[in-house]
Amino acid sequence: METTPCPICKIEAGFDPSTGEVFCDTCGTLDPQTNYESLKTKLRSALPQFIGSVDYYNDGMGFFHTDGIQFLAEQAGAHWLIDAIRSWQISKNVRREEFQVWTLKVNLDKKSATLIGDDGNGNTIARQQIQHTDFPLPEIKIYVEHGCIDGKNECLVCLLPSEH
Repeated sequence: METTPCPICKIEAGFDPSTGEVFCDTCGTLDPQTNYESLKTKLRSALPQFIGSVDYYNDGMGFFHTDGIQFLAEQAGAHWLIDAIRSWQISKNVRREEFQVWTLKVNLDKKSATLIGDDGNGNTIARQQIQHTDFPLPEIKIYVEHGCIDGKNECLVCLLPSEH
């Protein structure tokens, strides 16, 4: 780990060049803007690299997600996003769609967002306002499709477009 001046107290702080994160032991500051920008860069770089999935994570009720979605949820603190998409699956209007495209559009200035589900042809099947979010990207698309991961039972699989 390298060092850099803390943006708050100006005393030498830890700096991780691989992630761009700044940590100050003196004043306890974790530079959120540096870390936020670093996270955006990390996500933009890493998410397209997920192609297929080795593991599937069971979210309950026959809803699974892939390695890419797990990475997104862990890195961006976005388990809530997967929960929101899963919660819409109880709607008959949504669940009957074999293929769904979910788009989270974030207003980075207002720290709010809109989650829109469509049928893959641009026809809206669900819409939800998110009053507050710190999700780092201005927009992300997530797919949900009917599938079978164990060779026997049909389920819903939540995945990144690059994993489709």
